[in-house]
Amino acid sequence: MTFQQNIIKFWLMKYTDLISHYETQEKAAKALGVAQTTISYWRRVGIPIASQIHIEVKSSGKLRANLPKQIRASV
Repeated sequence: MTFQQNIIKFWLMKYTDLISHYETQEKAAKALGVAQTTISYWRRVGIPIASQIHIEVKSSGKLRANLPKQIRASV
């Protein structure tokens, strides 16, 4: 497995779940304090781990970051 494949397997918070939760890219961007273009970019490339953690906090755990068990246990 390549480095990129290893990284991508952890980028599994789904864009569709994000939009389902916030309803639109604009509402998601406003709630998360990012530009709407950032949300659009995530649709194409996936949501980075650091952003997933931010989303988990901002959504009060309704959307969960895809962290390995060892990391989640230490957070």
